[in-house]
Amino acid sequence: MRRFLWIAFLVVDALLLCFFVAGYLGRYVDPRSFWWPQLFAVALPTLSILLLLATPVFVAVKRWGMFGLHLAFVGLILVRFAALGTALNPPVNTSPTLRIASYNLGHFEIFSQAEQARKLGEVLGLLYPDILGLQEFLVHYRGQELRIRNLPYVANKLDSLGFQAVARNRHDVPSTFKPIWTRKDKLVQQAKNRVKIKENDFEAMSFMRMEFEWAGRVGVFYNVHMRTFGSKKPWLDENMSPMSPKFWLFYIRQYREAFQYRAWEAARIKQLLEEEEMPVILAGDFNSTPHNWAFNHLKEGLQDVHAHRGNLFRTSYHVRFPLAKIDHILVSSDWQVYSATIPPLNYSDHRPVIAEIGWADPATAAVALP
Repeated sequence: MRRFLWIAFLVVDALLLCFFVAGYLGRYVDPRSFWWPQLFAVALPTLSILLLLATPVFVAVKRWGMFGLHLAFVGLILVRFAALGTALNPPVNTSPTLRIASYNLGHFEIFSQAEQARKLGEVLGLLYPDILGLQEFLVHYRGQELRIRNLPYVANKLDSLGFQAVARNRHDVPSTFKPIWTRKDKLVQQAKNRVKIKENDFEAMSFMRMEFEWAGRVGVFYNVHMRTFGSKKPWLDENMSPMSPKFWLFYIRQYREAFQYRAWEAARIKQLLEEEEMPVILAGDFNSTPHNWAFNHLKEGLQDVHAHRGNLFRTSYHVRFPLAKIDHILVSSDWQVYSATIPPLNYSDHRPVIAEIGWADPATAAVALP
């Protein structure tokens, strides 16, 4: 019996090592070429913990060769999560800061308009953002009146709390699921538009782009919600049939398409970011963890606020069992990151992400106003 248990442990351990390697490589492998590592990349923190727990077993049974192999993997874990240490030495804040918040408020439409306004008031009070980017919250605008058209209670609540819903100079957004609201006394929205991108047979997608003035300079804010895995989840499927090949083929295709489409989205957004001449803030629901290719492709040349001033082990999804960090804020080098956090709010199935930032060099970092 003992021998059987040992063999079973070795089999499980071998699978664990293989899954870990696949997940570790997910950051570097473009899903459009080979998508499987992305599945394991999502679970890399959990796989890392399991690998750490398995390592002492080989000391107990004096299998030093296997112990040495596991130590090499422990080294890879330390390298991957080394950025966590940067949060230990936050910079001294001697200049004005801008408070950024991003929050996926999916399923908010189940509430009445009055209830939506009340709950949004609570959210704004708790987060107290200067810029708030929402996802999965549908609004229609009436451009001539500079106002939200479909949610008058929400519009009134925003006005009463001192938030601006539309850009004063140019607002080219008839409707969006990704609204951006700003505090009137803190910054000015110069322009706002919905950017549509599409390719080949992929469905059209869009993100919100806002130009703003703050502290005498201008910047640009991108609010994104990248491709989801789909509304159907295998563990919630009423027709779940673990022994049916058709069941698994359906979800394999769904996840493959999601990873590949998201990779294309990331590549296109990255191209547009590289064309920007203003300091950039990129925020939203990426549906991609720090170990996935899409996130890391977007992160090139930008700062992950939580890697600098937060905690890489804090997660944003699911609010009940937060196992993955798929909501992010990235900023260009023009910005200094002072703090970042993920508060445990339960107004959605996601948790919000928040960052305090300021100009890295107030004299020269940003593009001056004309």
